[in-house]
Amino acid sequence: MEKVMIFGKIADDPAVAIFEDGNLVEFHMERLEESLTGNIFVGKIENIVPNLHAFFVNIGRGKNGFLRSKDSTDFFGSLQLGSKVLVQVKKDPIGNKGAQLTMKIGIPGRYLVYFPFSMRRIAISRRIEDQMERKRLRKVLKGKLKKNEGVIIRTASEGMEEERITDELERLRKIWEKIYSSYRKARKPKILYVEPDILEYMIRERFDSNVSKIVVENVEEMERIKKIIKNFEDDDGKVEFELVDSDPFERYDVLGKLERSLKRVQELDCGGSVVIDSTEAMTVIDVNSGGNVEGENFEDLALRTNLEAAKEIVRQIRLRNVGGIVIIDFIDMKMEESKKKLISCLFEELKKDKGRTSIVGFTKLGLLEMTRKRTSIPLVNAVFSKCPVCGGKGFVPSKIYTISKLKKDLFKLKDEGVEEVLVKLHESFEHFMTRKRKKELKEGLGKLKLRFTFDHPDPTGYGLEVKR
Repeated sequence: MEKVMIFGKIADDPAVAIFEDGNLVEFHMERLEESLTGNIFVGKIENIVPNLHAFFVNIGRGKNGFLRSKDSTDFFGSLQLGSKVLVQVKKDPIGNKGAQLTMKIGIPGRYLVYFPFSMRRIAISRRIEDQMERKRLRKVLKGKLKKNEGVIIRTASEGMEEERITDELERLRKIWEKIYSSYRKARKPKILYVEPDILEYMIRERFDSNVSKIVVENVEEMERIKKIIKNFEDDDGKVEFELVDSDPFERYDVLGKLERSLKRVQELDCGGSVVIDSTEAMTVIDVNSGGNVEGENFEDLALRTNLEAAKEIVRQIRLRNVGGIVIIDFIDMKMEESKKKLISCLFEELKKDKGRTSIVGFTKLGLLEMTRKRTSIPLVNAVFSKCPVCGGKGFVPSKIYTISKLKKDLFKLKDEGVEEVLVKLHESFEHFMTRKRKKELKEGLGKLKLRFTFDHPDPTGYGLEVKR
């Protein structure tokens, strides 16, 4: 797999695009995402809800955050109304929901996630599958943790020498000591720790041995990236740097590919298609065979289309940063062997995803259920605004419905003794309002005269000017 990272800007704000084998798979923007995930705050408990086993915490950022009892710790004593707490954002605010918080602080590095309240617990990334390597990594940190400390050994630690891992442990300890010192001095809700900017964050989280090229626009950015990589790797010469003299996103048509990738319907090379609909509760995906009619039998056709769709679906989930419940309606397959091949394909594709996913399996209705951990907002929420016409429903009143409402208002004006009405409609009604429809609209209005213009700004409404 060839991986390319492109560092560019959107309206002077840093952004990063990631391509794998020529396909856009991730897109991140610093300002538009406005993610709080990972940030650490001093908070104040403002409400306790026993029925929910939860606390509402003021973190100084508008809407109170939500802290579940199971995400609290007794390190700071019992929690009461007005208590000062040290919390970290687990999930960004979504819709009407405030940020989800935890008191089980975790500070991420390249190789480790450091937990100051974890009682010498050592966990290892599931992506490290080699058992000998897992034993080696556990041995590296055994005996080096203090009483309350714990760590998760991240995937990037695989094959890394002991010194780099233990050095990072010391660095993360110092970050924690600084955070805790600031917490003890704090008297009101405020932020204590902010995740690094998008450039450092993306190198820490997304740079790996598959990255063959990094594209940048200026020398300063290139040198900074090289320095960050040098802190993680012994040799930064493994990756090629391309310094372009124009907008990198324009050079690689990033925004054009992004716009095409975020369309509701995604066409497949085989002739089928994938249809994606997202709500606040879940994302529903439908796979259609379309013009794909090749194959000896329907089972063969369905499997081939589903396998291609599975790869596109995982790409879409990563690119859109889909979180929560995902329901996929694949083309129906009768053979269990076909279903096993499809799930195996999904598992392999999901290994590329940094998000935590879980495939639940097929329901009795033949729908595939899966979940993906939600942390920050979906990309579509950052790129697109709610439609001012439909209000986010995806539908607007039909022209017939709008005209029927108009006719009711005209009857009211006739009863009030109005002699003439200027009806202002949107320009999209100009060809719709034929002579026949105008005549039908006037029926029953008696001597009331109607004139029409097609310059109203609202495509779902109308304006009326009356002359008595």
